Amino acid sequence: MSTRPNPMPSTKFVWDPQHWRFRAEEARTVADQMIHEEARTIMRRIAMDYDRLAKLAEMQLADQQAMIGRKT
Repeated sequence: MSTRPNPMPSTKFVWDPQHWRFRAEEARTVADQMIHEEARTIMRRIAMDYDRLAKLAEMQLADQQAMIGRKT
């Protein structure tokens, strides 16, 4: 039996904006502690990507709510 972690993220948090905002803040914290400027820039870019994922998750949730509202 394999003990390798599942490479696909759980759908439980994929559309959770708070999850992605938390990850963005973690990346910013790591970036702030880095000495190497290029590495710091890359981590800040990763944080911005997590922020974009949070916005996409918000849009997805809003679309889902709109669809639920139309059905009732």
